[in-house]
Amino acid sequence: MIGIVHPGQMGAAVAKNLVDRGLQVLGPQPGDASALKMMYAAWTKGTAAMLLAIRTAARSFGVEEALVEEWKISQPTLPARSEQAARSALANGWRWAFELEEIGHTFAEADLPAGFGAAAAEVFGRVGRGGEDLDTAIARLMDG
Repeated sequence: MIGIVHPGQMGAAVAKNLVDRGLQVLGPQPGDASALKMMYAAWTKGTAAMLLAIRTAARSFGVEEALVEEWKISQPTLPARSEQAARSALANGWRWAFELEEIGHTFAEADLPAGFGAAAAEVFGRVGRGGEDLDTAIARLMDG
C-alpha cells in the first residue's frame, strides 16, 4: 500500500527520502492525501462489495454458473477476484462498513451520489465477521 503525506509537513530532503521509499507526496492542499486515500479505498473496497453483490444476485436468480462462465470468457480475472472479495469481506468487511459510509459522504461532497458508499457499507455489514469462503459470504448476504 502507498503511504501518503502532505509536502507542507516536511522539508524537501524528507520528501525525497519518502518518495525514494515508495511513498507518494501530494499537495498543496492538506486534504489532498485524504481525498486520494478515500478514492483508493472506494475502488478497492467498493469493487469488492459490488462483486459480492453481483454474485449474490446471480445466485438468487439462478444464473451464477452462467455468469461465472461468461466472466471466464470476457473478464477472466473476475471469478477469482470475486472469491478473493469474499475472503477479504469475511476477514475485514466488518470494519470496512464505516469507511464505506465515509466514502459515500466524500462522494456527496463532490456532488456525486452517496449511495455507492452506503450500499457497499451495507454489503459488508451483512457479511459480518468470520468465515472462509464465497458461499458463506453469499449466504449471509442472501439472509439480509
